[in-house]
Amino acid sequence: MSLVDTMRRLSLASLLVLLLILPLIAGEEQSASAGNADVDLTKLRVKELKRMLEERGVECQGCIEKEHLVSRLRETIHLPLLTEEERRQRQQKDAPKKAPSSDSSSGDDFDWSGGKGRFDEVKPGDSSSKDADIQKILEKLKASGSFGDKIKMFSAKDFENIAKNVDHRKGEGYDDDMWKQYDDKLWKDLGKGKKGESKDEL
Repeated sequence: MSLVDTMRRLSLASLLVLLLILPLIAGEEQSASAGNADVDLTKLRVKELKRMLEERGVECQGCIEKEHLVSRLRETIHLPLLTEEERRQRQQKDAPKKAPSSDSSSGDDFDWSGGKGRFDEVKPGDSSSKDADIQKILEKLKASGSFGDKIKMFSAKDFENIAKNVDHRKGEGYDDDMWKQYDDKLWKDLGKGKKGESKDEL
């Protein structure tokens, strides 16, 4: 028997073995993924997609749209499902730590009993910091080319003036000079033109 004949027989034998084993391997792969391959992932709901990812222990960082979940699940569908013990361990690890409970039943830092709390820090006349913040925002809007120059932001001072002088206003007439000036300024700021125009446009 020559070397060529031996090589031929060996290659034929290995080919026969391969032909016998190949259907078995293909059958196992098909049966393993049959449950998942039959399902059209695009037709599943987002909750179901997330659940299937969780069952496999897969995280989907930055998955905002449904397509992201579908593509991530397609990539990882071959992974085995987690056991109950593995799931429990993951849940314990991912669970946020509970903040220590305080003596108060409400859980907030407001003392209801004495009527004192964080709201007492704000004084009625102290609105300078808020006005400065509003001014900064308006300046940024103006600089950006947005409509910041057309916005009228009422400050606390404006409302105080309105509250003080509300008694001077009688019906539709404006008896007080201050109200006339305020009204003219308001219409000018709003770009509505003269005082005589219809106030319904406001």
